[in-house]
Amino acid sequence: MVLPDQALKFSNIFSGFRFKKINFGLSQAAAILVGKDFGARNFSGIKATCINSFSLVSAISVLLATLFIIWPNAITTVFQLENSNSSDFSKVLTSTVWVVALCFIGDAWQLLAINLLRGMKIVATPTALTAIGYWVFGIPAAWLLMKSYGLAGIWAGIGIGLGVTSLLLIALLISASRKHSHGSDYSLNLKRL
Repeated sequence: MVLPDQALKFSNIFSGFRFKKINFGLSQAAAILVGKDFGARNFSGIKATCINSFSLVSAISVLLATLFIIWPNAITTVFQLENSNSSDFSKVLTSTVWVVALCFIGDAWQLLAINLLRGMKIVATPTALTAIGYWVFGIPAAWLLMKSYGLAGIWAGIGIGLGVTSLLLIALLISASRKHSHGSDYSLNLKRL
């Protein structure tokens, strides 16, 4: 049986996982490029940055997820969990790692989309969409799935929340990009400032 402190340790391992910071850095860089192009009203540059950055973070996330799914036992080695007092924890870790690995993709997409929108000065709507994705979809899904699948169910719920948030933010990004390319001002009116 996995104890609560072991579940917390597992969550801390993956929520603070160093490879996720690669996507964080890339999304910040993409936001800066989009902000520069937005200020110059270079909408083709915004589109190119969006396409290129989504391609890059998707490739990195799929690669990481694939590595985690293929070699789940490597995670225990990386985090030196072999000396853990409980073999149950290592079993849960290796059996749940594939669910967590799939969360990398949704997490990368939502992180990138919200930063690209921020570069276009669109901040209020993405915040509301993120709250909807997490609170309306993610938490209830985690609660329901936890009853049948335990820790893997909680992470699956987190993945559902991230996935829904990603799709909502990407839809907003596409909508905002289309509106900007047709000349309407989707974000705040800069003349009022």
